[in-house]
Amino acid sequence: GMHNHSETHGDDAFCEVHACLYNGSGQGGMAYCDERDKLRWVPLLRGEEHGPFWSFDVSGMPIRRSDGSTVYPLHRWQGGGRTVTEASQQRFDVWFAFELPCAGSQVHDLDWDILEP
Repeated sequence: GMHNHSETHGDDAFCEVHACLYNGSGQGGMAYCDERDKLRWVPLLRGEEHGPFWSFDVSGMPIRRSDGSTVYPLHRWQGGGRTVTEASQQRFDVWFAFELPCAGSQVHDLDWDILEP
């Protein structure tokens, strides 16, 4: 379901990138809530990853909450496409998450913004 990794703290916090190994429907990808809580969609085809979803500062370093967790929008992997309303539309996706240490997760392309509508 939707999550933002606020349950991680201090040394448990990480910066996460998802990669798609197999997209059964060709429509699977990341769903997330933007700053206005509008649900957005980033489709990921086989072999693609979405880049940083976490918030970062002007130096490219992850922004951390006061408890040490990394700032993320609410997000989830959505298999089968934006909306799956019938069992016949369901497909399996194979994806995985890279959980990277915050200290090594500096974003070097500061114009990067997957979360732009």
